[in-house]
Amino acid sequence: VDEIPECICIVLYSILLIRIAISRDSYFHTPFYTFFITTGVCGLISVISFVIGSRTDITPHWAWILRLCWVVNHAGAIGSMIGKLIIVVHRRSVLNHPDLRENDWSRSLIIRLIALQFVVSFLSAVRIFFYDYKFTEKDGVTTVLTYRDDGLVTSKAITTTCYIIYGVISIILTIMASKSLAHISSILEEGPTKKEIHRQQRNMFFIVVLCVSSHFIKALHQ
Repeated sequence: VDEIPECICIVLYSILLIRIAISRDSYFHTPFYTFFITTGVCGLISVISFVIGSRTDITPHWAWILRLCWVVNHAGAIGSMIGKLIIVVHRRSVLNHPDLRENDWSRSLIIRLIALQFVVSFLSAVRIFFYDYKFTEKDGVTTVLTYRDDGLVTSKAITTTCYIIYGVISIILTIMASKSLAHISSILEEGPTKKEIHRQQRNMFFIVVLCVSSHFIKALHQ
């Protein structure tokens, strides 16, 4: 029963990412939505690989499948973390720009950051290829349970360190962005255009805070 909501959410989230990616509306082609999509892809591959690896009984002959799931799961988790950190940095950059432009990053910079997001996340998972397996008996059949304790301890230590770094930097940047937003509110003149600009920036700030908060919940769960 618990797999049903997981599958529904995976499908709906995939549809959302695809709809944003193929949209012709220029609003959805800003750096925020670009990294919303890349971060969403990382999150999806992390969840899907976890479901496959944890819900499937794999014999030693097919153990490489589970190892691949571990690598993809870890890379997806780290990539999602990097993506949300980039989103926070971008929000701080927008609020610090005199014109409050959403498209304040060049295309070349965005491509480099996307490459950084995926390359670093998969490089951080290379060590998992060298972890040994832990086996268990189920109905007289030997199956792969997970990797051995030394691998688990190493993996948790590295992941926890990444989450702590992410948390500290995100909190600092979020506080700085909130101060910038408060400053903007105090200097904007009256008028429908100014109010609309402020409303949009306030909404985007709350969306970014929600993204950061959701990842904190995931970090605590991990």
